[in-house]
Amino acid sequence: MAWVGLVDPATQKVCPVTHTGIEDNYLQNICISITDTPEGFGPTGRAIREGHCVACSNIVTDRAWFHGVKKPCAGLQLICRGPYQRK
Repeated sequence: MAWVGLVDPATQKVCPVTHTGIEDNYLQNICISITDTPEGFGPTGRAIREGHCVACSNIVTDRAWFHGVKKPCAGLQLICRGPYQRK
């Protein structure tokens, strides 16, 4: 599964805008921020804040990264996030 989100400047939250693949309601269950809060400590928040790709090779055992996710997407084990900017 792959998805793209945009940062809402007012809330500093990442809002999913499109995806492909089976997402199993994953995108409805996430709360991702770009702020230095628990919701921003995961790979997406870190990638945006720090400006580089961030990866987690096993989300099942490394749950400390995912404060904003109640339930991982079924079958998802590896996550890699990269920031993209519009110029």
